[in-house]
Amino acid sequence: MVRRCISLLTVLFLLAGMIPAVASADSLDEWNVISPLPTGETLSSVSYGNGMYVAVGGTGTIISSSDGVTWTSRTSGTANYLYGVTYNDGMFVAVGVDGTILTSNDGVNWTSRTSGTAQHLLDVIYGSSLYVAVGMAGTILTSSDGVSWASHAPITAEPLQDVTYGNGLFVTVGISGTILTSVDGVNWTSRTSGTVDHLNRISYGNGIYVAVGDMGTILTSSDGASWMSRASGTTNHLLSIVYEDGTYVAAGIRGTILTSGDGVSWTSLPPVVMNSFIDVTYGNGIYVAVGDFGMIETSSDGASWTTRTIGNMMPLLDVTFDNDIYVAVGLFGTILTSSDGASWTSRTSGTAEDFSGVSYGNGMYVAVGANGTIVTSSDGMTWINRASGITDNLMGISYANDTFVAVAFSGTIISSSDGVTWINRASGTSNNLAGIGFGNDTFVAVGDRGTIITSSDGETWTSYPSGTLEILAEVSYGNGRFVAVGINGTILTSSDGESWVSQTLGTPYPLLGIGYSDGTFVAVGFYGTILTSSDGVSWASHASGVANPLYGVSSGNGTTVVVGDAGTILQNSHASSNADLSGLSLSGTTLSPSFTPGTTSYTADVANSLGSITVTPMVSDISATVKVNGTAVTSGTASGTIDLNVGSNTVTVAVTAEDGTTTKAYTVTVTRAAAAPITAPTTAPTTVPTLSSNADLSGLMLTGATLSSPFTPDATSYLAIVSNSVSSIAVTPALSDSNATVKVNGSAVASGTASGAIHLNLGSNALEVVVTAQDGSTMQTYSVTVIRVSTDSNLITRADFAVMLMNVLKPTGEGSTLTFTDAAKIGIWAQKEVGEAVNANIIVGYTDGSFRPDAEITRSEMALMIAKSLNLTVEPNSATGFADNKDIPAWAINYVATLKKLGVVRGKSANKFDANGKTTLAEAVTVLLRMQAQLNK
Repeated sequence: MVRRCISLLTVLFLLAGMIPAVASADSLDEWNVISPLPTGETLSSVSYGNGMYVAVGGTGTIISSSDGVTWTSRTSGTANYLYGVTYNDGMFVAVGVDGTILTSNDGVNWTSRTSGTAQHLLDVIYGSSLYVAVGMAGTILTSSDGVSWASHAPITAEPLQDVTYGNGLFVTVGISGTILTSVDGVNWTSRTSGTVDHLNRISYGNGIYVAVGDMGTILTSSDGASWMSRASGTTNHLLSIVYEDGTYVAAGIRGTILTSGDGVSWTSLPPVVMNSFIDVTYGNGIYVAVGDFGMIETSSDGASWTTRTIGNMMPLLDVTFDNDIYVAVGLFGTILTSSDGASWTSRTSGTAEDFSGVSYGNGMYVAVGANGTIVTSSDGMTWINRASGITDNLMGISYANDTFVAVAFSGTIISSSDGVTWINRASGTSNNLAGIGFGNDTFVAVGDRGTIITSSDGETWTSYPSGTLEILAEVSYGNGRFVAVGINGTILTSSDGESWVSQTLGTPYPLLGIGYSDGTFVAVGFYGTILTSSDGVSWASHASGVANPLYGVSSGNGTTVVVGDAGTILQNSHASSNADLSGLSLSGTTLSPSFTPGTTSYTADVANSLGSITVTPMVSDISATVKVNGTAVTSGTASGTIDLNVGSNTVTVAVTAEDGTTTKAYTVTVTRAAAAPITAPTTAPTTVPTLSSNADLSGLMLTGATLSSPFTPDATSYLAIVSNSVSSIAVTPALSDSNATVKVNGSAVASGTASGAIHLNLGSNALEVVVTAQDGSTMQTYSVTVIRVSTDSNLITRADFAVMLMNVLKPTGEGSTLTFTDAAKIGIWAQKEVGEAVNANIIVGYTDGSFRPDAEITRSEMALMIAKSLNLTVEPNSATGFADNKDIPAWAINYVATLKKLGVVRGKSANKFDANGKTTLAEAVTVLLRMQAQLNK
């Protein structure tokens, strides 16, 4: 695949020093690295000292940690690649490209030192009161203090890749089996290694020097002079070696890990990652390994490893934004989704095939990839495998004119009207196709050797000359023209898809993705390249903050997202063009039709007795502004009083988006009835006018939260669930009768006006909206239970679910005293509901007597609690019908089967229940609503 093959070139370019500095422009330089964290840069070396782990790597990256778990980025003061770091004598010393040397007493603050050489320095060590640094062309430097450095005449022209000190001897290893030794760090002797394989690392321990290298090479020596080859059991390149506490640990590419007690006999461990381990250190009882694209792993024994890098590490090859959701796809069946571009959730795709493209249309997301793989989803969460009828690698997909069109290797093109049934089309080329776009009523596909073909319907294709033989990776349309990008900085433009013009960019970087939004093309590519243009001709370069290849770009919801190698996700927020309202209500009357953001024209009727109204608009994007009849109004707050004439009155609600240019107008025509004719009474009146007994609300909105079910005047009990970050809300009630009055939690509120801010505690919060009719005696109480969960994650804890569940059930009586072994960990906010659940036998805890309140609840655990809440009678040995039935725990399977029959729980992608998967907030709310429906039957 074009993008995947390009990613494999990264290391070659880095080692060859072929990547120049990236030019920068002022705008669009504020990119946030969302994933991976703490860095996406390759980490080349790690050391421990003074209670601190320090790792160094690409573009001057330095990160540090006191525990190996939580890492902090530090300012190095250089953009040069750093290859080695060591600690001793109260000082960290780091070395790198162009003779870079940095020192630090604490691992936080770094000072540049003069090395006296322009050669790349690859490693540094301390021994016998001397720092020794080694590097390219046999370079050897020494320093007694890490500040002043002396160069020594090389005795080899080979690059020296690593150096160690032990038993009174410095030993350095390098390319083509090079080994040198020295007792003083100044005078060196060449040794015969017996191999021509590159030696990458060396360590000393237990009286033995151990060197590791390419093709699984392991050499050992007791004196540094005579070396013996040892069987490693692998041909993978070994990149690191460390000795501590009686164990050697060697690691290398594709997650290779070997251990040995004596340096002679080695045991291979199952790989824990697919990336390469480049260096390993030991300190404070922990092994810390670093490697490709910011990978960090820790282990207490060298055998079992835990990933400390935050975020997805799989290369992401494409991203799209549609239907208010970002969907990113990548290698090994990776699919991630996000509503805001910042918080991402991994989804189960049902395949391990690599995905290269994703698109949206006709209410469906479609992802395509290797070996003809196609999966579809209506919501981005649950995915279904579809038969494409081909085995070629699908590279890109587009949707337009009610048609999906996907392109593949060997000139293969398939199309579909629904994303389910696909038809093979003749493209007229056998060249590999890499990307496809649509514009000006034309599909345009691009690929190898400058291939460009077009079609008006996705079925019949015509080839046009591009004027280049470079690989074209992607194409997009905007501002009246197509723009295609490719290898070696290729950019082509066309107004019709037929005649193409090459644009001079001046960059050698492969460009691999392009998108268009809000008047701007954004192209991305190799070495973190991000370029922008309004016309496809003049381009500006922007600093991305990463060096990884970038493959895809998409924009939506006021933000742009770029994806790339090693799970790289970048986000750039920009002014939103969202000018929608999310809510609109009038005091004393209701809208016709009911409000929806897409409908802009409404009517409302009022009695003659209602001489004025107020209007309460709520903007969809909090950055937008709104005016009612030309007067600014705060979102969620009632406007000033609007007087009504008899007959037709036009009220205009104008929304201006954050970008200041996008506007949207909503109009409401309010008709006030004419006064009833007055006739002279024939006798004196004997009756008193009847006062209204209408105590209904016509609307109820929450600022900062959404009711779990739509408001209706007859329903008086509601539930809302918010994340931990929402610490307060406001309530906006609208009266059916303008003569009634309303209070929120005891405080009077004007109809259509937001209440004051109501603080939310963790757990359950009871809100009460009391309406008093005009007659002063008729009252109606609406209750809203707002649950503030304990996390901002998309996943919920066991304590969170217990609170949510019991607030739906609303049991009577006291809860049980909590006797769990970890009862002290159950927050006060959840103790009441957990006790109620225990009393109702809904919760019994784990076999060790614990409840584990902060553990994320699994789908099996949720199903069991729901089933017990419904007092279901289950049949033994039930079959669920799910494809992963065998993975459902025995204690849950009968309950899951019964709940499935009732429609309370449903499967995820590929008809799998995902028993051990964690429950999302959205899943919990959905299941609770279905449970409530069962209770109401």
